[in-house]
Amino acid sequence: MDPDLFPKITSEVARHRDCTVKIVGLGEPALHPQLGNLMALLTHHNIVAYLYTNGELFKRFSPEQITSWNVRNLTVSIDGLDPESFARIRVGGDYLDIKRAVTEFHHARSRLKRRGPEVEIRHVIFPNESPAELLRFREEWLAISDTVKYNYLYYPTPPTGEVRDTKCRDIRREFYIHWNGSVPLCGYQYLGNTRESLGDIRHATIAELWNHPRLREVRGYHDQRNLDAVPFCKACTFK
Repeated sequence: MDPDLFPKITSEVARHRDCTVKIVGLGEPALHPQLGNLMALLTHHNIVAYLYTNGELFKRFSPEQITSWNVRNLTVSIDGLDPESFARIRVGGDYLDIKRAVTEFHHARSRLKRRGPEVEIRHVIFPNESPAELLRFREEWLAISDTVKYNYLYYPTPPTGEVRDTKCRDIRREFYIHWNGSVPLCGYQYLGNTRESLGDIRHATIAELWNHPRLREVRGYHDQRNLDAVPFCKACTFK
């Protein structure tokens, strides 16, 4: 993201109470050359942040820097359950290297007497991974982190006649801004040509796009349980 755009976003978020910012996406946030400045800006505005990393963050920033930011939750993505499976999934990655980095951060946080950020280990469950292996993984990482959570692989499915029995939480509580400033209707629109954009944050405010007529329309379809009008929502597995 253009560093010049971030001050606009943070100043608008700061006007609304109880709003938080997640730094996450299809890439590693720590590779952004200005990440330190961006995190400092969030901290300056007293905006609580959630930060995701594949472990690269620990190479580029010291524990002193990371704990100085207003980060409530630091999520570390771990693919694979051991060095061998990790190497197959994350080519060029080092499972033990990340584990050492998390361990060092865990000890440094205690030494610095900092309460945060909470370190969360996040693992995507693959079909071949057994409950016993997942339990062993959880116990192993809980020794050096605060929590371990799991995600499942996302497999989009064709629309069916079944109507969701829940209203979508995402379109009521999440607001996505892509690196180029575009704002999608939904962060879970992955299928073919179903991706819709509400606009560009460079030319509109967060409040304007959050109250966009199209987004209000889709929320209304969910209220009415009328998902025939939004086939993508019908096929979505997000609850």
